Amino acid sequence: MAKRHVVEYFDKVANQYKDMLNELKDFENECNKGLVEPERFDNFKKIIEPLKNNYMTWSYMMYLLNLPNKEKKVKIVKRRENKNKVPTCKNVEDNEKVLSSLRTLK
Repeated sequence: MAKRHVVEYFDKVANQYKDMLNELKDFENECNKGLVEPERFDNFKKIIEPLKNNYMTWSYMMYLLNLPNKEKKVKIVKRRENKNKVPTCKNVEDNEKVLSSLRTLK
């Protein structure tokens, strides 16, 4: 099996996982509205657990597959990952501040 086949399969699994999360969110909204019994919602969560585990396993394998082999490059990649996380965290905090200020305007 070539790397491109693994990537294609991971893309399929990732798309299934995203669709499953959307369905779970819709199902939870219906449960909160009282349209669906909580027992059915719990059963649905148990049914989708293998799909979630499959996605987590494949995500970790893709992470390991994309790691560089040389120690020098590993340090560079880790530094780049940390550098990219800081602005993202700052953007999330800024967005939360804006949302909280908008909520107080109502």
